[in-house]
Amino acid sequence: MDLLKLDEVKKHKIDILIIIALFLLGFGVRMIPSESFPGIYGFDSFYHARMVRTLLQTGYIPDKDPLSYWPEHGKYKEMYPPFYHYTLAGCYSWIKLLTSGHTGYDENLFVPVDSSTPAFYGGLAVVAMYLLGLVIRNRKAGLFASLLFLGQSSFLFRTMYGFSEEDPMGIFLYTLSFAAFAWAIKNGKPKHGWIAGLVFGVFLITWRMAILPAAIIATFVLIEMLLNIWRKDYTGLERKIEVLIPSLIPLAILDFSYDTATNYGLISLVFLGSVAGIGILANYWFNHRKNKSPVKIFWINKSDLYKYASIAMVLLGIGLLVVKGQFIYQYTYNLVFKAPTQYAKLSYTIGEEHPATFAGVVRDMGLLTPLFLIGLIWLPIRRWKHRKEHTVELLVWLLAIATFYLYIHKMKMGYVFGTPLSIVVGVVLADVFALADWMKKKSENLDTRWLKAASMCVALILGFMVLSRAVVTMEQYKTSYSPQTGWIKAYDYLTSLPGHENYVLMTWWDYGHWSAWWGLKTTLDNTNQNSSKVIETARIFTDFRGKTTDEILKKHESELKKWQVTHIGVDRIVITCQKWGALTFLGDNVCIPKDELEKWGINYPEVLEGPTQGCPPGTVYAACMQGVYCKQGYDQNGNPRIVCPLGKANLVFTPEEWSRMINTKWPGYDLEMDVGGTILKAKVYARPDGYLMFFVDRHGRILPDAPANYMLGYRLFFQDPSITTLDLVGDFYGNLDDPKYRYVPEEEVVFWKVDYNKLEQLNITS
Repeated sequence: MDLLKLDEVKKHKIDILIIIALFLLGFGVRMIPSESFPGIYGFDSFYHARMVRTLLQTGYIPDKDPLSYWPEHGKYKEMYPPFYHYTLAGCYSWIKLLTSGHTGYDENLFVPVDSSTPAFYGGLAVVAMYLLGLVIRNRKAGLFASLLFLGQSSFLFRTMYGFSEEDPMGIFLYTLSFAAFAWAIKNGKPKHGWIAGLVFGVFLITWRMAILPAAIIATFVLIEMLLNIWRKDYTGLERKIEVLIPSLIPLAILDFSYDTATNYGLISLVFLGSVAGIGILANYWFNHRKNKSPVKIFWINKSDLYKYASIAMVLLGIGLLVVKGQFIYQYTYNLVFKAPTQYAKLSYTIGEEHPATFAGVVRDMGLLTPLFLIGLIWLPIRRWKHRKEHTVELLVWLLAIATFYLYIHKMKMGYVFGTPLSIVVGVVLADVFALADWMKKKSENLDTRWLKAASMCVALILGFMVLSRAVVTMEQYKTSYSPQTGWIKAYDYLTSLPGHENYVLMTWWDYGHWSAWWGLKTTLDNTNQNSSKVIETARIFTDFRGKTTDEILKKHESELKKWQVTHIGVDRIVITCQKWGALTFLGDNVCIPKDELEKWGINYPEVLEGPTQGCPPGTVYAACMQGVYCKQGYDQNGNPRIVCPLGKANLVFTPEEWSRMINTKWPGYDLEMDVGGTILKAKVYARPDGYLMFFVDRHGRILPDAPANYMLGYRLFFQDPSITTLDLVGDFYGNLDDPKYRYVPEEEVVFWKVDYNKLEQLNITS
């Protein structure tokens, strides 16, 4: 179907109905969390929402962010392409104009519009997948692929209600770009190439991931041109050039319209432009060098046009190497070889940055695994069998191989692997139907309905499983990664204080965007990574060298002053295993020397002797705190018991034992219990709300005794009575009935005000 011909489009009414249905299904699933989300979801989403809010309020996005990475001012335009933000701002303004007659900023309207946008692009991405399948094979392939793509976990996660980043729009354009280039190559005319380039150009100014499709498309076109030369199909070679060259024009115009896209946009243009240049030279050498073409383009015949174009491409290539050669080499080298390890220490602490295990990938792919592996074998075979036709299977195959490799090396890359995974499986299922038709033609008496029925059943089962998983996943995401009550109360309180415009908050980097959304300056955020500052913050938070919190902060006074810190904010998550492992690892405080503990007056009872958890002799492991929720139960005689599920076993306590644990002060209750034939030794805390806490290592194994997070765990959250020079600004969602000993409720946030005058009075030596 040629989308440029209205008559052809009218003949495909069924496709239009399918597209509408797929969009509504994809959009509807992603809107499931809207009923329970307080608004924007995640961390980075608040950054993007703030940029759009700034655009709506001021009419422009600043070159430097006045709140993020204070006081260095993170360079916004070096971080993200702005097209997503301008599009969202335009959408909001249009809705606001229709509903109220003006375009002023209204946060009550902006938040739902901002949060719904990812679901909208998620639905469009499902439609783009249908179009990709339609171009690659047929309607069946598009339908199968889109239904499988609809609930692909990583794609689903990044297009759900509230996940307002450039990723959702980027994933849509990523899928649509491959559909557009496949469509353009199959049709083989300049106008099709121009449209494909326009789609890709918009993609380029939306998502930095565009550099990956640029490399894949360039590789695909190069291989296809080499096959044309090998088969002496110079007409096919020329058709590809006539598609690729026009595609570069809108791509280049859009790229250089925004300085944000210059670096990776330039590399993308180099990828595609180099292949175009090779094609021009090859076409002139094999097709026009000896044969004068009678066809004229504008005022010059085609053979002379390719001759002069060849000279121009050589000169342009030489000029580009002279002017930008070093940059292109360095940028590409860093991208390919250094990017995976550039922030290795930071990436090690982020789950989605970890390499994926093959078993984990297979578990994520589920029943799609065998069909995907079959597709990797079948697609190149089919391309070879139909080599005289304008087939584009190789494009999908290259994308599948490249993104599968990326996914194995970084779990986060699942969102770029979802597209080839879905289309490869969709093509395999569609080809089973084609196989049935082929078998029927070979033998008219052969009943192939069973094969079609079996294929349809497999497709329906896969589709049902994917859709069910999508709904379940949306339900699970409802309560994750959003500012909880404590943070909201804390920010509302701080912004009500006079002079809050000058506050500079030091929190852990995940919460930086939340702080800035409330209009407070923050030393760290979760996007513009300054690795040295992240690591130094981790060191400050995990430092144990001091008898009081003030003494610890005095050690880092130069950093605090340089960053102009006025307040320090933390929550319960930071001192539990959800964050503590990252802080100790980045702060180089995983293994703490025992003599250092003694030197600073920290006497931990029965500190483990010898090496533990990989720590050398004479040191102890700085464990994190983990726990389980316990429930009221009964023993076999009907006596009341407190039951705490722990893996395959249970910890069971009498009400009297539970009461003693609740009333045991820091560093906890010494527990020794027979659990499934194994004697478990641990220090535990029991909370009145039924939560049992204990120390574990980075692998989740319970430690009998280990020094925990001193500054945060003991000195802040357990209210070290020696704290005298820090003022407690706010204690939200908790209580201070016993200021010398308490544990932080789940959603509690504590902010401390830093008083440099009092810190300077301290005379601390290492």
